[in-house]
Amino acid sequence: MRRLLGVGGAAALGTSLAGCLGNGEEGEEADSNELVMARAGDSDTLDPHRTTLAYSSMVMEWIYDPLLTMDFDRNIHPGLAEDWEVSDDGLTWTFELHDDISFHNGDTLTADDVAFSYNRAVELSGWSWAFGPGSAEAVDDLTAEFTFEEPYFPWEFYSTAPSAFFTIIPQAPVEEDEDEFGSNPIGTGPYVFDEWVRDDYIRLVRNDDWNTPTIPEVTDDDPPLPEALEFRTIPEETPRLQSLLQGDVDILVGRDFPPREYETVDTDEATSVETQMSFNTGYLAFNMDKEPTDDIRVRQALAYAVDRDRVIDDIFYGLGTRNYVPFAEGTEHWAGDAVREAGYGYEYDPDQARELLDEAGWVDEGGEYREKDGEELAIELYSTDSPPPRVQFAEELVDIYAQIGVNANLNVLEYGTALSATSDGDGNVIYATIDWTEASIVQFFWHSDSIGGGNRMFFDDPELDQMMEEATQEEDPAELYEEIQLYAMAECPCKPIMTYDDVVGLSNALQDYDQHPHTLTPLYHNVTKD
Repeated sequence: MRRLLGVGGAAALGTSLAGCLGNGEEGEEADSNELVMARAGDSDTLDPHRTTLAYSSMVMEWIYDPLLTMDFDRNIHPGLAEDWEVSDDGLTWTFELHDDISFHNGDTLTADDVAFSYNRAVELSGWSWAFGPGSAEAVDDLTAEFTFEEPYFPWEFYSTAPSAFFTIIPQAPVEEDEDEFGSNPIGTGPYVFDEWVRDDYIRLVRNDDWNTPTIPEVTDDDPPLPEALEFRTIPEETPRLQSLLQGDVDILVGRDFPPREYETVDTDEATSVETQMSFNTGYLAFNMDKEPTDDIRVRQALAYAVDRDRVIDDIFYGLGTRNYVPFAEGTEHWAGDAVREAGYGYEYDPDQARELLDEAGWVDEGGEYREKDGEELAIELYSTDSPPPRVQFAEELVDIYAQIGVNANLNVLEYGTALSATSDGDGNVIYATIDWTEASIVQFFWHSDSIGGGNRMFFDDPELDQMMEEATQEEDPAELYEEIQLYAMAECPCKPIMTYDDVVGLSNALQDYDQHPHTLTPLYHNVTKD
């Protein structure tokens, strides 16, 4: 096992597939000049403003480039922009572009493309809150200016495109045919789109003309080294794991690594695992606008009924760390410990859960479930249909909630359908995850403007909205972000469960594989294969 950073929690491993999967002798090895990644789901589109899916971002980050880059020590470096400055009042950001960068179709990058990308993202993107309250314009061919209504300090970080949703796209092809662009994208990045067979694979080929500056950790003189990247969709867990062990693929991506197969991959002579604490956090989101979870006492009861440690150890095999707010511990301004110490950690206490339901008028009349005024205490529990541990957790929640007298009706839906339904207000509870590296993510799941999107809790509080907006206007918002987390978690809008460990399965034929410690983006640039 190769470990990048320390991991919280011991890996408690159960029954695995070690006895029925081979060690690489039967598979057809992946081509030595390309990298093949196995994942459970396909992208929906490769237009960065029309998707919020991680399966799309992991492909797009190789097609497009950001304005700036961030190294492993969080220092900011040039990207598409060679220079940038911020006005004294913090309202105007000016970026000077390199004059020799071209898109994959041969068109030269201009400031018009930068302004178009920003303004379109503000209008269309599911992450529009992260672009700040502003607009962009081209001052000349190589100068783009961003003007914000209030100082917006996170913009330098987001300009480094910690995910592909913040990269730069070409104006002309997008305006010509948006739908075609989403299926045949054009960027400036290190790889060029080649082919997409839906629900099978996406293939990118090396951009031999790539000259966008990158971070110092990319050490080769002429990156990237792999001739092609293939993202192969293998929905079922066993074939996906077998494809790595038999050498058909080189990498099993972290979000789809089966926790119970950690030991299988780590002990196989042809493979290994690379592990670090991720920025991916799982939490139960409670719909605060739908009966009966519109009652804080019911939400608190549902929170107290769930044992974080048992979930982490028994379902995720110890590959995670308990959390008390719905974003990762490694994120700057995380205040999970303060939330727990203030009494808003909702530690496992089923007796407290029952007392709260009694207080809310839901009483045990001797039947299977609690009642109030002749009505049974029932909730609609939603779950995505993948990955398998998430479905298992949802199934166990039905029994967990039955033990405190709550009838949880489980609805397991296709991944995107489940998220869309709960964004629209269906259901009382869903186990959701968020993978983000900056504290302003609180606007995604708590700001009233995000209701109908990431705010599946339907948290609608003007005072909280104001605090979150003010936090982005402060150069040092640590105290305000702690206040935000304490204020929000006092209302029990969710039950944070864990920050996941990022576990990537690797072929031992790979050399010089690395991941960015702050975004967990893999650095394929330097990778070679024996």
